[in-house]
Amino acid sequence: MNNNSIISLPWAVPANAADFVRVKVIAGGLALADATDAFIGTSKDGDLNVEQGAVQCRTFGIHFATVGNATALATGDTIEGFANGRVVKKTAGAVIGVVVDSSPNDGASAAGDIVRVCYY
Repeated sequence: MNNNSIISLPWAVPANAADFVRVKVIAGGLALADATDAFIGTSKDGDLNVEQGAVQCRTFGIHFATVGNATALATGDTIEGFANGRVVKKTAGAVIGVVVDSSPNDGASAAGDIVRVCYY
């Protein structure tokens, strides 16, 4: 049994593999989580030409997360899920976590940028 915070699972559709997005498990393996899907963690960076995905389990540590829209995220902002495993500033959806560091983007994140988050 693997009791580590990073696990390896196959991608259901290897062509959909992506770095730093929320992922869920479906019958064939990993898939990108939609806005309201329950998710198991965040995909890690790596060689996207392979069929295995490395996943940081949701409840462990700080995660890199991909921003889903042009609304800037700042440290302390609560986030909600967005399409294709991305996250956005909380507006109407369920809170899934909080931004703990937006400094990789010099404080002004945009769609596709990476921020650091803790998931609830």
